[in-house]
Amino acid sequence: MGCHFLEQLQSMASYALLAIQEQYRQLEKPVLIEQLTKQLYKSYHPHHDKGKLRVKADDIQQNITAMNDQLHMVGIRTLDDKQKLISSYLSLALNCVKTHIFIDLEGQEQEIIMQQISNLNQTNGKQVICEETSLTQYNLS
Repeated sequence: MGCHFLEQLQSMASYALLAIQEQYRQLEKPVLIEQLTKQLYKSYHPHHDKGKLRVKADDIQQNITAMNDQLHMVGIRTLDDKQKLISSYLSLALNCVKTHIFIDLEGQEQEIIMQQISNLNQTNGKQVICEETSLTQYNLS
């Protein structure tokens, strides 16, 4: 995955937290970004975070759709409506973080596999060179 995509995930999560902060400000319950970050951290459960990248992308799309529906709602928003919007923003931020972590871990796994393949190729190459050297050195061919 490209670095640009990871930056977009970080930006979406950051903007979602800023939107939550703004919603709380409108409710006259100001919160710090650090508080929201802690809340986000507490709601992440890695042992429940299974699945493929496609599922994570679908989750983000569902979050965005739900937020758009809530933002384009006609009429005065009730406290319950604002809480649902805050929850949607938090869910979006969490899904962006989960996806970022997933991509990072997949990248690390790919690097480990590539390193193992490289090590295996180097080891096999050395064995072939050693075998060829010993065969010619002792005229065993």
